[in-house]
Amino acid sequence: MLTSIRSVESRCLPLQALFRSFDKTLQTLRKANNALKDCGGVQHLPWHKMDQLLDNYESYADAYLQAASFLQSRAATTAQLIADTFSFKNSHTAQEQSDYMLDLTSSTVDDSSTVRVITVVTLIYLPSTFMAVCLSLPQTHLFRTYIVSLT
Repeated sequence: MLTSIRSVESRCLPLQALFRSFDKTLQTLRKANNALKDCGGVQHLPWHKMDQLLDNYESYADAYLQAASFLQSRAATTAQLIADTFSFKNSHTAQEQSDYMLDLTSSTVDDSSTVRVITVVTLIYLPSTFMAVCLSLPQTHLFRTYIVSLT
């Protein structure tokens, strides 16, 4: 939809120049008509009809120029609104992703705290557990078997 609006906008841009050029052509025709009247090459009635016809063309060209200008302005405004809507939607999506990343980071920090607590508990109890296992080995059957096999 945005591309079609931009297409309408770009097609209206040259219309303004065309209608201004047509207005200059009408002015040249009006000068030529007046020059023919002044030199006596045209009677009053045909000159007057041509003058009215040129006036009509000039008012039509002015109306078309205003319509083309309005259409181009309207297309530009609509295209800008669509682009702003896309930008707002992208901003909303980025905000949602940012919130998700914040939740994920918070969860990671909580997991990190849990692992830290487990590590501290392990550091406290592991050496004593190791020593208890080592001191209890001489009384186990496996240790005696191992000692006997060595001798």
